[in-house]
Amino acid sequence: QDGSLYSCKEQAEGLLLRMSSLTNATSSLHSVRVQQFFLLAVHTISILLQEFEVA
Repeated sequence: QDGSLYSCKEQAEGLLLRMSSLTNATSSLHSVRVQQFFLLAVHTISILLQEFEVA
């Protein structure tokens, strides 16, 4: 089960990397809103990963 958890973590980190590169590419008028959404997404995913680690 540790292996599946690790792969889930890797997928989440890869998704975050893609999202960050996407936000960098689209840093236009909505950059502040996009950054806020990105930070919220990172925060939520980190909380979910912590929940998985505890369980």
